[in-house]
Amino acid sequence: GGIRVPMEALGNVMDHAIYTALNKGMSEGVGQIFSGDNWKGSFSNWKYAFSRPDVAKGYTDLILEQPELAKQFDAMFNNINEIQKLTGRGSGTKVDNMLSLAEDVVDTLNTPNRWQEYLIRRGQFFGELERLTKREYNIDLIEALNDGKLKDLLNDASSVRPKGAPSFTELVDRSVYRALDVTYAKQPDVPVFRSVSSFITRNGLTVVMPFPRFMFKALEMTYNYNVLTGATTALTRMGLQKARGGAITDGMYRQLAEGVAGGVPLIALGYILRDPENGAAGSDWYMMQDGKGNEFDARPYFPLTPYLLI
Repeated sequence: GGIRVPMEALGNVMDHAIYTALNKGMSEGVGQIFSGDNWKGSFSNWKYAFSRPDVAKGYTDLILEQPELAKQFDAMFNNINEIQKLTGRGSGTKVDNMLSLAEDVVDTLNTPNRWQEYLIRRGQFFGELERLTKREYNIDLIEALNDGKLKDLLNDASSVRPKGAPSFTELVDRSVYRALDVTYAKQPDVPVFRSVSSFITRNGLTVVMPFPRFMFKALEMTYNYNVLTGATTALTRMGLQKARGGAITDGMYRQLAEGVAGGVPLIALGYILRDPENGAAGSDWYMMQDGKGNEFDARPYFPLTPYLLI
């Protein structure tokens, strides 16, 4: 989280600048790169995860506990139950009852891990939703919620949602997607990866490959956070979409932003750390030095590791 959350924040800065450039002109977009409001709003995910998690939790629960957003609540907080159902929980057999008891024990032992995952997830969700409502509706989300306008937002009332702007439910969907993406809990975007991940989970092959979603989301992220792959792919997709007369999607903005804002500094950081003279390079590509002559294995520190290899 300490590595990924600020990367997302930098992506937000570039995402807003690209969005503004394509919708309001290049000079406006360039101006957003130096805008204090843009940087403040883009780094709100950091604030809500590490400084004010109480605010993120309060408002996230208030929003997602509304009956209209039951599907989004399940996606945010019940994805473990989804995996358990895929592997047969609830069938009522003797084996299921025995394994369900074991799963409940594991679930209890996993409480600290789940706490820190939800800490990042809630901070990312609420920071992203606040950013999107400011961009799309030009309103302060906290002020609107404190003024009792949640139902107006959910009903897409004209008093809060400008004509032609996305629905509030769509903004919530995007924010949930981003929160799950940052914590590697979302299904992969690439169809082949998604099919293989589901196959592994459904057939009990997590004994061999314990975290298939993480692995495939990590591959996707490393591809996107690279100016040579992610940014190039995004520009190609945008060009093809324009040629067909279609609209540029939020995912295209994001992929381009991640390729530029994340890929360049990460590749540069990997190069600096692997520099045998002035960096922290160890005896192998994944080994680093701590400055005192000791080596340590850097592979647990994703998403840094792939850039050491690159």
